[in-house]
Amino acid sequence: MRAGINGTGMYVPPKILTNNDLIAMGIETTDDWIRSKTGMQIRHIVEGDTCTSDLAAQAGKEALKDAKVKPEDVDMIILATSSPDVTLSSTAAITQYKMRCNNAGAFDVNSVCSGFAYALDVGSRQVLDPHMDNVLVIGAEVYSKILNWNDRTTCIYFGDGAGAALLQKTETGGIRGSYLKADGSGAEVIQIPAGGTKMPITKEILGTGDEYFHMDGRAVWNFATVKYPEAV
Repeated sequence: MRAGINGTGMYVPPKILTNNDLIAMGIETTDDWIRSKTGMQIRHIVEGDTCTSDLAAQAGKEALKDAKVKPEDVDMIILATSSPDVTLSSTAAITQYKMRCNNAGAFDVNSVCSGFAYALDVGSRQVLDPHMDNVLVIGAEVYSKILNWNDRTTCIYFGDGAGAALLQKTETGGIRGSYLKADGSGAEVIQIPAGGTKMPITKEILGTGDEYFHMDGRAVWNFATVKYPEAV
């Protein structure tokens, strides 16, 4: 008996930001550079007060529709996100409410880029519990609201969107395993410095840039090109 993916869903907001739009905003880059380094031509971004749980709920609904599962039959929702609606409380619980999955438990997983992999691993174990039949795993991000749009080292890489997978028990196929590791020594390579207990948001912090997403792209590249081959 294994955990299998019986339905999938996705959602991206309709507004599109092109490479040329970024250039028009004053970002010092070119369409050719972005395409050659990332392959990206567009990114989807939210508007107004649309938040992570909105995208997560839409993707989750699509996964349930694909799996032919009713909202009230979902046992657990696991939401991977590093851009929650609020610092506290659970964005997974907010998503659960918006989806009307009234019988489901819900919790967040925050592991940034690897978040969905962690959530899928946890979900694949939970669904094997005899008391669970349907575990919904969602990955959702709204990075457009945590980026510094004057920082070309970060703002060109990210957009907003969500994907979801509905897990059930299966006798054939299914998820065969996972490989999860962490290295906390590199925590400062990708972070939002302010907003937690280490550096609370104050009026002095606002405007310094520490309230936005930071990334050392070269350090991420160096780490990934060593660790990915090890994982394979």
